[in-house]
Amino acid sequence: MLRMILRLFGIAIFSTCVHAVEPLPIFDAHMHYNIEARTPYPPAAVIEIFRKNNVRGILANSRPNDGSALLMKAAPASLNVVPFIRVYRDRADYGTWHRNPEIVAMIEREFSEGAMKGKVRGIGEFHLYGDEAKSKEFAQIVAFAQKHNLWLHAHSDEAALAHIFTLNPNAKVIWAHTGFSVPTER
Repeated sequence: MLRMILRLFGIAIFSTCVHAVEPLPIFDAHMHYNIEARTPYPPAAVIEIFRKNNVRGILANSRPNDGSALLMKAAPASLNVVPFIRVYRDRADYGTWHRNPEIVAMIEREFSEGAMKGKVRGIGEFHLYGDEAKSKEFAQIVAFAQKHNLWLHAHSDEAALAHIFTLNPNAKVIWAHTGFSVPTER
């Protein structure tokens, strides 16, 4: 009997708390809208999911980058879409982007032309590990980010992150997932 009373009391308290609290607005700082998602989740469906879940802003990146532009175009005034240029045109770029001059040219082009022109706030998310950060093309990307006051969204290990700051001590970096493998105390 006591358990039943406590259970009822607990449910009553929980119910009261849920109704008394406004849901917090959410900013999704790591939203991918890759090509595979677009058929099952067209922009209108994604926007509706955001609305239902009180998502008020997103850091949008996609493979290819036109997915972010689609979300920007579809977004109501109540949704702040912050576009980043992702460094992948397709899955084949994952292992080679950091040493590919075509990617540097793509970043420059997508920053200055098209639907995201004047709205891009960063480059990434990109995957980068160890000495991969020492390529001349990646150095060009870091310099481009600095020149245009852009954030770098790095999914990287500590070695690559340290090299970003060697290239530019004032780099603005969002460290995606805190590198996954770094102990919490670090």
